[in-house]
Amino acid sequence: MKEILFCTLFSFLSANSGTAQKTDQKKKYFFCDSRAWNSKDFSKKQVIQYTEINEVIDIKDSTGKYSKAWFELAHKQCENASGCTADFNFYPTYADAKVEYDKTLRSYSDTSRYIVKRRKL
Repeated sequence: MKEILFCTLFSFLSANSGTAQKTDQKKKYFFCDSRAWNSKDFSKKQVIQYTEINEVIDIKDSTGKYSKAWFELAHKQCENASGCTADFNFYPTYADAKVEYDKTLRSYSDTSRYIVKRRKL
């Protein structure tokens, strides 16, 4: 009886640990954007920077690596007098990322106020 209980428990734990590993390997999606720190300063056009939607599988390692790379790139190539933000937008599905990505680009579509530049991360 103890052997059956042990085998059942071992099988259950093995099955669940495999599920946890598969969940960790699930793809996630992100894009980055950057705008002026002080959005009320309209003395000249604001420069908006953004990336395409990217996917990551290894979330633990990739998130920090990409967010740090974007932070450095956004600040290095900042053209706004008040400085620049470095926004890292992370989503569980491509569809979610695409909705927010399109919304973000639409909000900066007024070429009389913004200069929009795509950056490669």
